Amino acid sequence: MMVCELLGARMIAPFYGTTLFVWSTVIGVTLTALAIGYFLGGYFADRYTKNILLFSVLSIGSVFIALMPNLAKFSLEATSGMGIRTGSLVASLIFLLPPSVCLGTTSPIIIRLASRDVQHTGRIAGTVFAVSTISGIITTFLLGFYVIPTWGITMPAYFSAIIMGVFPLVYFIRNRKFELAILMIVLFSVPAFASILENNTQSLSDWKILYKSDGLLGQVIVGDIQLKIKDTLYHQRTLFVNRQPETNVNGESGFSMWPYIHTMAEIASIKPKGSKTLILGLGAGSLSDEFLRLGFKVDGCELDERIVKVARTFFRFNPRCNVIVDDARHFVRMSREKYDIIAFDVFNGEQPPAYMLSTENFLEIRRILKNDGLLIINFDGFLKGEAGLASRSILRTMIYSGFHIKVTATPGEEAIRNLIFVGSPEPLDFSKMTRERQNICCNVPIPLPFLNESSLDLSDALVLTDDKPIIDLLTLYACESWRELAIKQFSEAFVGYPVF
Repeated sequence: MMVCELLGARMIAPFYGTTLFVWSTVIGVTLTALAIGYFLGGYFADRYTKNILLFSVLSIGSVFIALMPNLAKFSLEATSGMGIRTGSLVASLIFLLPPSVCLGTTSPIIIRLASRDVQHTGRIAGTVFAVSTISGIITTFLLGFYVIPTWGITMPAYFSAIIMGVFPLVYFIRNRKFELAILMIVLFSVPAFASILENNTQSLSDWKILYKSDGLLGQVIVGDIQLKIKDTLYHQRTLFVNRQPETNVNGESGFSMWPYIHTMAEIASIKPKGSKTLILGLGAGSLSDEFLRLGFKVDGCELDERIVKVARTFFRFNPRCNVIVDDARHFVRMSREKYDIIAFDVFNGEQPPAYMLSTENFLEIRRILKNDGLLIINFDGFLKGEAGLASRSILRTMIYSGFHIKVTATPGEEAIRNLIFVGSPEPLDFSKMTRERQNICCNVPIPLPFLNESSLDLSDALVLTDDKPIIDLLTLYACESWRELAIKQFSEAFVGYPVF
C-alpha cells in the first residue's frame, strides 16, 4: 500500500505538482480503495475458504502495480486539461485505485484463512495488521529516503510488483495452475515491453534533455534548446521541477532570461557592496549570481540537494554563494545571523509553500532582518479580483507583521507577469537604485514603476497564519493559469521523452 501511495504521488507530480490538493487526492483515493478492499475481502473470504483466493488477488494486485506507470501516463495525459483537483482525482481513480483495492482485499482473506477457531481470531487479526503496518513503515522510509531518489518511479514500481507476484506465481506452478501462471507472465511482459519501447524511442523535440531524476521535490529535468529570434540564434537552458520551468538562462552567458530576477536585483542595488543577503529558494542560482555581481555576501537556502548539484553542473552556479541544504522556514527559525536583504523565490513547480507566507514566519524574518533591511518576495502576477486575493493577502500579512511595503511588477498582463513585494521594518527609499553594479542584459527600467500602495484595496484580504494555511486555495486559479501557459510554451520539450 505504501509503495502505491508514494509512487502514486510522485507520478502525479509532473502533471499537477505536489500541492495539498494532490496529496488530499492520493490519500482520499487510497482510503477509498482500502474501504472497498476490506469489504470485498470479507465478502469473498466467507464464501471461498481456499488459498487460491488469496493468491489470485495477490496476482491481480501485482499486475496492476506493474501497470501503474503505464496507466498513470495514459490517465494523466488524458486529464491534463481538467484542472488540478479534477484531473488528479480522475487520474488517480484510474491508476491508483485498482491495485490499492486488491491490496486492501488481502487482509480480511489472510485473517479468515489463518483463523482456525473463533477464540484466536482477535490475536490473528492484530498480528496481520501489526505486520502490515511495520512493513509499511519500513517501506515508506526505504522508498522515500533511498529508492525513489536513486531509481526513480518506473523501476521501483515494476520490481515491487515482481516481489509481490513471485508468491502467487510459485503457488500456481506448484498446484499445476499453469494457465494462471502463463497469464501472469504475459501480463507482466506488457509494461516491461512498453518501458523498453518508450526508452528506445527517439525524442521528437528540438530540446535536448541533459538531466532527469525523481526525488524530494518531485521530478527535476534540465533541458537545452536553440532559439532563433530576429535572425539571432540563442541557446536557452531551462531547469524544470515537475515539468514547470524554475530557471531559464542564456546558455552562453548564464544570465537569467526572466525579468523578475533583474527586477529583484535592481531593488537590492540600493544596498552597498558587502551587504549580507539570504536567498530562500536558490533554484539554479540566477538570483544568487546577480547578488554576487552587486558585491553582496550571499547565503542561499535550498531544500533539495539535487537542485544544488544541477545548478553547479549545468548552470555555472557561482561557488562564492554559501549554500545551506535545509527547509527555508527551519533555517530562518534557527538562524542567528542578521541580514541586510532576505529574498523569497520559493516555489515548488508553480506553487508557493503556505508556511513561508504566514505572519508567524514574517515575524521570524523580522528577527533576522536589520532594521533598514529589505524583504523581497517573488510572486505570481495577479493582483486584482478573486485571482489576486492571494497577493493582496500576502501584502496585508506583511503590513500586519510590521513591514512597510512597496509593490512592482514585471511587464505584461497579470497572467504572464511577476509581482515583486518589498518590505522593510523602516520606510522604504529607492532613490539609490542603480545599474552600475548590475547585469545589463535585460531592459529593466530605472526607476522601477512602483505601485502607489495607498491605491491598493486590501479590505477583503486575509491575514495568513500557520493555523489557516489556505494559500493553496487562494492561488489555485493563478497556479492553473501558470501551468497552462507553461504547458503551451514548454510541452514540446518532452515530446517523445519518457514521463517517468
